[in-house]
Amino acid sequence: MPILLVASRGDRFVPYAAVEAYAALAPAARLETIEGDHFDIYAPPIAEAVAELEAAFLVEQLLGSGPPD
Repeated sequence: MPILLVASRGDRFVPYAAVEAYAALAPAARLETIEGDHFDIYAPPIAEAVAELEAAFLVEQLLGSGPPD
C-alpha cells in the first residue's frame, strides 16, 4: 500500500530518524521532507506546500501515474 510520509528534521516531538526508519520498512513509502517544526504544518506557507504534496500523491495513486515500484 502506498504511504506518504511528510516529516521535518526540526520536529521537536517526532524524531526524523524514526520516520526514516519507518519509511525504510515500508516498501511503498515515500518520504517528503519539509522545513519547520511539529505544528508548522498547520500554518502558511508550510500548510500549502504540504497540501500540494498530498494532492499530487493522491493524484498519482488514483490515476496510476505514480513512480514505478
